Amino acid sequence: RAGRSAHKQNHSLSLPKKTLGFPTMAEGEVQEEPVGASEQEVPVENQEGDTSNGANRGRRGREDQTPIEELYDLTKPIPRVERPSKDAYEKNLADINAAIDTYKEDRAKLQAKIDSAMDSGRNSEIGKERELLSGLRAKKGALIDEKKAMRSELDATRDQADKLAKDRKDAKSNIRGFNSIAEIDAEIAALKNRQETTSMSLQEEKRLIKDMDALQASKKVFADMKSKETNLEGVKEQRKAIQGNIVAKDKEIDEIQKLIEEKQGDI
Repeated sequence: RAGRSAHKQNHSLSLPKKTLGFPTMAEGEVQEEPVGASEQEVPVENQEGDTSNGANRGRRGREDQTPIEELYDLTKPIPRVERPSKDAYEKNLADINAAIDTYKEDRAKLQAKIDSAMDSGRNSEIGKERELLSGLRAKKGALIDEKKAMRSELDATRDQADKLAKDRKDAKSNIRGFNSIAEIDAEIAALKNRQETTSMSLQEEKRLIKDMDALQASKKVFADMKSKETNLEGVKEQRKAIQGNIVAKDKEIDEIQKLIEEKQGDI
């Protein structure tokens, strides 16, 4: 067993050193370290260092900006802009006005030719028919405008009638079932006779006087209600008249439209 151990030891010692990945050295030779290798340190960064470095870089960036004096040569004089010539301006303006006048003259000549052609067309039979047709269309337009005005008036009377009806309803609600002022006067007289002929407490007499005052005030409300009823009836009659006028105006428009269609067929 001792022999096998010695054999293994001798065998391991006999392996070449380059198979282990290390450079071969002679016995007793000491490997030299690179100069300054032990003094090299791995830099360590921290968050605070990064922030301060960023701020320093920002300040250095602002300090490194090129001054305005180096960008522009301030020793040279600033170029002077000449003042616009008033004569040149007036000349250009005169040229533009002259061109406008020329266009106006050309337009007037063209309009004269158009008017001449239209006048010659009016003297012909077709021209006369067209002129008559144009008059019928104008008349139809006027009738339509009149109808629109009637419609507006009809809408106004409708709003007026609605307001009068509401006011009459409100006034009627304040009257306690009386159909005339005479009935109200009769009720007031009855209450007054009761006050004079009946023995009652002071509180009952005050209530009785209050009722008579309310009846006296309702006489004015009743009169206003009757006036609104009269006005409402008048507005209703006015609406009927306007509606009849609208129907008549529609007939006129239809007759004019028939004439227009006939003239269009002739042309």
